[in-house]
Amino acid sequence: PLFRSGRGYGHAALSLRHILSADRWVELNGSSGEGFRFGGQLFANVTRHIHASAGLSLFNTVYGLSPLFTANVSRRLDDNLTGQLTLRTGIQSSLRSALIRETPSHRVAFVFQLGLQQSFIQATYVYRFRDDDSTNVVVSGKVGTMSMQINCGVEKQITKISRLGMTMSVGIPDGVVLKLKLTRASQELRIPIHLSNEILPDALLYGSVVPVAVFWLAKYFIIDPFVKRKSEQDRVERQQAAAGEAERLRAEA
Repeated sequence: PLFRSGRGYGHAALSLRHILSADRWVELNGSSGEGFRFGGQLFANVTRHIHASAGLSLFNTVYGLSPLFTANVSRRLDDNLTGQLTLRTGIQSSLRSALIRETPSHRVAFVFQLGLQQSFIQATYVYRFRDDDSTNVVVSGKVGTMSMQINCGVEKQITKISRLGMTMSVGIPDGVVLKLKLTRASQELRIPIHLSNEILPDALLYGSVVPVAVFWLAKYFIIDPFVKRKSEQDRVERQQAAAGEAERLRAEA
């Protein structure tokens, strides 16, 4: 949940990855939010089409520190199809299987999980516009023993290294939630905005039409002029560098 007794919460995470070889890496990570978690993960390419990972972490609960072990095996079935199997042990024990099909314009994923705390079925569809591959439309649905959720969102590349995403999430028991995500290079900022505990038409309107209108206004008046000025500045710098190089060659001749 994004709230508890009318109060929201935040989450911060930090990870450090070390490349062991072309086929292996190890990672240490920690996070703090509702509780503290610390652990590590090892990844390796087993064969050309199979890779595996295993991780162990400790997190605090009301009963003290609790371990969580995760193991994942992924196999490429053909050029566009991948299968995954994930096992988790501990108080969040579960067995998850996934089937993912990806092409230049589409991505379809089916996930099925059996778990002690929650079992669910989830389907996700991503469409990439062929005339503008920087824009993605994402639709997903999830039905489980403890929740039901439908998500619909758009991701747009706003600069060479920045992406902006907006997702409307409607479900039970979270209600209506607008999720904003800004990705810049390897940094990611997520802002969930809880609009309503129940599924109300007003919340759906404010969470869909208003953010899209604000985004296009910002894109037209702020983002596009900034990108245009940056492109013009880069062009002038390239011209100056080329002119300086030509002048140096003439002087040497």
